[in-house]
Amino acid sequence: MIEIESYSEVSTPTLSVAANYSEDWYTDACAEVSNSANSNNKRREIVFVACFLESYIYEWVRNYGANYIIKYFSTTAKNADGKCYTRKLKNKWKYIPPEMAKELGVAKDVKLDLSGLGTLIVLRNGFVHAATSKLYNAFTVKEAQPVPSQEQLGLIKSGWAASVAENLIISLHEQIDSNAPGYLRRRP
Repeated sequence: MIEIESYSEVSTPTLSVAANYSEDWYTDACAEVSNSANSNNKRREIVFVACFLESYIYEWVRNYGANYIIKYFSTTAKNADGKCYTRKLKNKWKYIPPEMAKELGVAKDVKLDLSGLGTLIVLRNGFVHAATSKLYNAFTVKEAQPVPSQEQLGLIKSGWAASVAENLIISLHEQIDSNAPGYLRRRP
């Protein structure tokens, strides 16, 4: 006679706490769009939208479970090309959504238009890293000029950065057949 012993082990559950800031960053950006009479609104809108996109991609992945956070946001997380997800915002949006969609079995091929995101990141970096405050004159080579310059900033329409983020996130959700957050596009 074979005796089979069975047992179960119960471990103590771990309570995790997480904050959600993406909607708050989006709301902050929209407040700047609605305050377009203020000459500083575009600068803040750009920075707030970049923060919104950083928070959104993380929170979107986190909603699918801790294993995905470890895979995509650990300090050593790399995609198939060997690029770190955690280093650059554009890499996160380029690689994580298509790979997540495949893993979840919700889409065959997710291709997001990242052209506006690249420009947004360059502008955000200019503000955050003070490249927009550089001294320049008629003899300053292009690579050493401020980014964005006052002239470039003047050409950007209020709401442009928010639209880049909205279009990116709505496109993501359309391609994976899920609902985009209801708070998108509620700005004036």
